[in-house]
Amino acid sequence: MKLSILGIPLFFAALGLTTATLGGGAVIAQQNVCQANPSPVDPSDPSIIVTSPTAGTSVTSPIPVEGQARVFEATVSIKLMDANGVLVDTTTNASEGQVLSPFSTNVAFSVTSSISACLWVFEVSAKDGSPTNVVQIPLTLKPAGLPSTGMGGPSDVTRWPAEFLALVGFGLVGSALLARRLRASFH
Repeated sequence: MKLSILGIPLFFAALGLTTATLGGGAVIAQQNVCQANPSPVDPSDPSIIVTSPTAGTSVTSPIPVEGQARVFEATVSIKLMDANGVLVDTTTNASEGQVLSPFSTNVAFSVTSSISACLWVFEVSAKDGSPTNVVQIPLTLKPAGLPSTGMGGPSDVTRWPAEFLALVGFGLVGSALLARRLRASFH
């Protein structure tokens, strides 16, 4: 993370937050829901490779989850979590279990406002049922009806607060001018 004027991103990082820039340069903080990975994939011989979605992407429901996996009984486990816990817990199948094989599914969710989330794609250990070979992907979940940017950066949707404030400002100025005219007409 880059240092910035006043050290704002550095401050947010110290709190376990990430930052996103809104239109007009405003900085907002987002909770980093992905925590320490309990069992990451071996980078030299990964059992699971996720090609979609990519880290930092803003998504609407359903999320297309795609990649390749070499997992026990070809079962790919998927969890979608926010700061309060698990939103979705599901599985899909790779085309084979013994070699890296394609998998693809759509993960549906429902939220009422934009929230930070973490998508886990993993294998359940045949030995003890614990998650192994975990791939973590930080995401921003958006309510239905809002466009998905697919780029992970700010979209027109993230600029609405500035546009809303501008409209409110115009409304206040118009109200002040109207009140001034009314006062002048009564005097």
